[in-house]
Amino acid sequence: MVMVPGMQDDDFEERAAILEFDGGLPREWAENLARLATSPRPGAYLPERWETIVSDAHRLVDGHWRRLEAQGLGPSDIRELIRLIDGRAIVAVGMGDITLRMPAGNKVKVFMRPRIGQPPVWQEGRRAA
Repeated sequence: MVMVPGMQDDDFEERAAILEFDGGLPREWAENLARLATSPRPGAYLPERWETIVSDAHRLVDGHWRRLEAQGLGPSDIRELIRLIDGRAIVAVGMGDITLRMPAGNKVKVFMRPRIGQPPVWQEGRRAA
C-alpha cells in the first residue's frame, strides 16, 4: 500500500471522530484508541499479537471507560494493562483490578499498583502486598 502524505493523519481524525460521536467515547479516550489503531505496528510485536492488543484496547475502553474514569484512571494509566489482557474475555472491572476469563473458563485477576506521579503498574495473579 502506498501512503499518501497526510493519509494516516486523516485516518486518525476520522477514527477519533467516529469513536467519539458514534461510539460515545470522551475525546481523550477516542483519540488514544484512534492513535493506537492507526499507528504502525512496533517491530517488537508479531502482526497477530499487535492485532490482539488493538482489539483488547477497544474492548476494554468501549465496555468499561466509565468505570475506569470513575476510579481516576485515564488512557495513559491502562497502557500496561492492555498488554496483559491477551485476548481473554473481560469479565469485570473492579476497584483497582480487572477479572479476565481464561480460555478454559477459569478466571484470573489483574491488579493495579498505584505509583505517585507515574502510571500504575498492573500485575496478573495475586495482589502484591
